[in-house]
Amino acid sequence: MVRNHPEIAAAMTVTGGADALLHVRARDVEHFEEVLERIRQEPFIRKTISVMVLSHLLPDSPEAE
Repeated sequence: MVRNHPEIAAAMTVTGGADALLHVRARDVEHFEEVLERIRQEPFIRKTISVMVLSHLLPDSPEAE
């Protein structure tokens, strides 16, 4: 599934209420919505919850690029 969506930069399994965490890189909110709709069309996806990064607390970290 991850390979079908080039915008997914990383994918991890997690504990808690979710089964997985996907790191999506999108040009803008509209592009993010398009990617999210494609992900939601996968047959095994029942629910999605989205969180957007507003700023990086550690601006020198690799994730801040």
